[in-house]
Amino acid sequence: MEVNKNLKDSLNKILKKANIETELPEFAKFYNWNHHSPSQITMPDDLHAFEYFYLSAEERAKKKGNSKMEGGAIVGQSMAQIFAKKIYDRNKKQFFDNKDIKTFKVDDAVKAYSQYKPVSENDKLEFDNNLDNINLILEKTIEGINEIGLAGNIIAEKPVKHKFPGCKLPVSGQIDLCDDNKFIEIKTKWRRRTGKFKSDGTPSFSIVQPKPFDDYYLQTAFYYFATKLEPYLLIVNEDSYKIYDRSNCFELQEDNLKRIALKIRQTCIRRERLAERHAGKTTWTNDLNLDLSHFKWDNDFKNVAENLWNENLLTSIK
Repeated sequence: MEVNKNLKDSLNKILKKANIETELPEFAKFYNWNHHSPSQITMPDDLHAFEYFYLSAEERAKKKGNSKMEGGAIVGQSMAQIFAKKIYDRNKKQFFDNKDIKTFKVDDAVKAYSQYKPVSENDKLEFDNNLDNINLILEKTIEGINEIGLAGNIIAEKPVKHKFPGCKLPVSGQIDLCDDNKFIEIKTKWRRRTGKFKSDGTPSFSIVQPKPFDDYYLQTAFYYFATKLEPYLLIVNEDSYKIYDRSNCFELQEDNLKRIALKIRQTCIRRERLAERHAGKTTWTNDLNLDLSHFKWDNDFKNVAENLWNENLLTSIK
């Protein structure tokens, strides 16, 4: 027994040095919530609490996607097949050798995207337009990656984890593409409806310029602090691509990356304290304002969220 205990203690010390927690805090067990992620951090607090303190993983998985999200995923998967020597499988939690690196073609990605099933009539209109243009977006993405220049040990979907000072849970994510010196975060821009219609009655779409959102910088900053690799943000539309790096982008320079890291840290600590304060209950609604006007709220969950907030409010004032 003593030998086993000593072995366990030694293993825990090794894991601690590697910035990996061996035991979850109680609040994390209550909510079955064991990490932060860039996509979580960019959510408003009310939406994050609803999705991760109230919905189950199975319920979150039922959220409807859309044709733009599916297109972005197809582009990312395709770049992995075209450039990476190894690809991480998040379901099997292991790397595998990329056997398609010399045979995968743009047409394979277009065919894969054509299998998408739109979730609404509006999504169908956008999907039809995206399907006409995805081959151009794929080609521009390839051009952008070639210009950045990855070499040697190229990996796709590499899982990374980093715990910021004062946080009890790590931030986790997966990098689109990286080698031993740099990483690339890929974002796609799809045509947007103009609100006008063509002479044949079909909706008109306009090209969206390859400009970044703040969310993109946050995600890129996290990967930088988790790896210390040189950051590249590649944004692509059907006509062009734009590479953002330290040489041309203030937001990716060291001082600003540190500022973004502070924002990440503040958000993580604030949410952990909220979870700890309410210890597995849904009374956290009393500490958060509900704003269903935010574009990230899923319409299918708005009524559920409103009822939850109202029920807890009535309970708290009895």
